[in-house]
Amino acid sequence: MALNDWADREEDAAERPERPVPSGRIGAGTALGIAAGLTAAGLGLGALAGGRRVLLRRTLPLAATVWAYDLGLKRTPLGPWPWRRPAPSTSCTARAPPRPPRHCAPRPRSACTPGR
Repeated sequence: MALNDWADREEDAAERPERPVPSGRIGAGTALGIAAGLTAAGLGLGALAGGRRVLLRRTLPLAATVWAYDLGLKRTPLGPWPWRRPAPSTSCTARAPPRPPRHCAPRPRSACTPGR
């Protein structure tokens, strides 16, 4: 949201002067700093949660898409394209690991004793 407010500050000054950046309640540099800080925090948390693989395959592409959209893509015919549906690399859905087949489940020791 901070990045969007920073990117739209000139347009908002004319059309929505009550918004935080055009009204002066938040400086443009402060909004950009907040956006950069939150992005860095998100990338760091993604790396901590899932390692380099999650960072490179999910967190970084999602952050890059958000920045590209806010900094100009939204003003082009391609604007809605990143949000049409989540790509596999940016999907936030979690999948449960597959269950092992029943015959692989450990048996109680008494069931394995011959003669019982």
